[in-house]
Formats: sequence, structure tokens, C-alpha cells
Amino acid sequence: MPDLSEEERWAVSKVEIQPHKFRTNLDEELSLPDFVAAMELLLNVGGVATWSAIRGGSEYRHPLDTYVQVLPFPLHSAGEDSPLRYPLELHIERELAAGSSALAVFPFTHVLKPVAKPSGSDESDRSATKNYAKAALQAYEAAVAAAGSAAAGKSRLVAFTTSWLLLMPLDTPEVGSARHEAWLKMPPLHPCALCGVVVSPPSELGFPEAAGAPSLKDGRLVSTRAEEEGILEESPEFEAASREVRISSQILQRPAETVGIWAIA
Repeated sequence: MPDLSEEERWAVSKVEIQPHKFRTNLDEELSLPDFVAAMELLLNVGGVATWSAIRGGSEYRHPLDTYVQVLPFPLHSAGEDSPLRYPLELHIERELAAGSSALAVFPFTHVLKPVAKPSGSDESDRSATKNYAKAALQAYEAAVAAAGSAAAGKSRLVAFTTSWLLLMPLDTPEVGSARHEAWLKMPPLHPCALCGVVVSPPSELGFPEAAGAPSLKDGRLVSTRAEEEGILEESPEFEAASREVRISSQILQRPAETVGIWAIA
């Protein structure tokens, strides 16, 4: 390779990634190639595949983050002595064995579907990758159908392994609305939260907690200054106050509820 300047080497290695088309195209969905790519890693390395599907102007991430990601096992901070591969492993296995389509731990709309092991396939048989991918695609389509109008054409979080798939429809706020201000400050969590790993932005104390109150009104995790101070809609201060977001310091102590902040009720 000829000698190149640093700038020339960067130009050669630079790859521009466009956001996933799901953001702007209502007909765009995960397809078999997406699941084949994910299953290739899941069968070889193990892990949890995740996808954040955000529609329209509510998208807030780097383009790379709009595609399927695979997080390798173990997916927890419990240390090497833990037999779990991810925090909700036993819970999910129990619910699957019971034929349940949801997890009791999540108090919001979501769908759990098994990924059927292809007949005669072994995870060590790499030729089975496409068959596992087809099974995962079928589970995904079944989950979208089971969620009905709550998921059809809308934003959602997805997590799946070689044996199960979880889907959570998102209640996306209207861009430019006061509620969208909360979305930007406390957006949906990374979908690894669906298997028990909650990664949340830091929360600084605000009023009324900074004044000694135990929490926000009615135990909310996300609120506004207008709600906390009882500012009426007729007040000239309401519009500005309704856009001042309050995030409870309890978000890390109430992980299941935090996951569902933007879920369909």
C-alpha cells in the first residue's frame, strides 16, 4: 500500500452509514437478512440482539444506533460466579415454559414470543443460521400482530435471542409538543432493558426533590414544572412551565417502571 497522509488514510477508511429506513418509510421493517446477520452472531458468540425502531422526527440517535445490535453474554454486572447470562433469564424461561405471552415483571404493554428451534437443527450447525433467522422473523411478525394497533407502523423496542423475542410498542410524542421535551431529556431506554439491563441517563435533583420532597407528585418518574407546581393552563406561565421537564431521582430504584415510561399503557 502506498504511503498516505493521515488525512488520505482517513478518507479511504471512512464509511458513511445512513439511518435505518424505518425512520421515514412506513413500509420498512426488519427483514430476513437482518435476522440472518443477528443469528450468525447469536449462534457463534451468544448474546442478545436488540433493535430500537423510532419513527419520524422523534429519532435522536447516531445512524449506527438505528440498526440491529448484538450484545454478547454475559449481559450483567453480577460477576463471573453468576450462572445467569442476563438478569431476566430465569423469569423469561419460566414464562415461556408456562406458555405466557408477557412477563409479569413488566407493568406495561409488551409481547413475548418463543423463537421455535428449527426441526433437526443444532446451534453448533452453522448451516442452520438461516433456519433460526426465519424462526426469529416469524416470532417478530407474530409479536407485531399480537400487539395489534399498538404496534402497527409505530415505534418499538425489540430484543431477541435464539429462543425468545420481546417487543414493546412505544407511545411516541408529537414532535414539538411539551411531552416531546421530556422525550428528548429522558428518551426510551436501550432495548437491553427488556432482558433486565437498564441503562439510564443520570438524573440530577430538581424541584420539588431538591427542596426535600421525597419524590415527584403521584410517584411520577417524569413530570413537568407545570404539573409539580400546579400551574394552570390558563396561566401565561403554563406553556414555558410545561416544557420544563422534571426527572425523578428514583428512576434507578424503579427499573421496571423506568423501562415503561414511553410504553403504550
